[in-house]
Amino acid sequence: MTATIIEGMLSEGFLYRLGVYAQTCAHIEKVLWHVVLLGQGIDVSDEPDFQRAMRIRKVNRDLLSEAKDAAGKIKPNIGKILVGIVSEIESELYVRHMAVHGAWHTHPPGESHTCEYFRDVGPKGAPDWRAYTDAITDQEIDGAISKVDDLLRRALDVWQELKASKSAGTTYER
Repeated sequence: MTATIIEGMLSEGFLYRLGVYAQTCAHIEKVLWHVVLLGQGIDVSDEPDFQRAMRIRKVNRDLLSEAKDAAGKIKPNIGKILVGIVSEIESELYVRHMAVHGAWHTHPPGESHTCEYFRDVGPKGAPDWRAYTDAITDQEIDGAISKVDDLLRRALDVWQELKASKSAGTTYER
């Protein structure tokens, strides 16, 4: 296979780790979506619920907001874990956006990485875009991967608990 331009710009190891990070984030979003569906009692076989479910899945802010709402409708100890997961995601969301939407460079090859990206720092409804170039070390990349892997593990635990509760006929709506 012929190497791509990006493979000439970034190391195979870096591209692999970027892919691991991005896919872990994608799976966190998928699992949270399933948690929301169960916690909010959304029935995707119903057309209005299906449209709501798709909107929730598409927009990160909606997904996180709905996950917080779902946390108040499930078993309190599981809801508390879910709120913690959502809070961690919110605090690191810019890292996910930077990883997925940023243009990465390695300087010199294999030594350090920089990311060029744009970020809206304005209040809701009044965008104020800024350009950023951030440097990141291999250790920081490994730490970010470890962090999202832990979030995915905890999100899967919440989802499994909700599925088990649903199959047992238990409801926690307050």
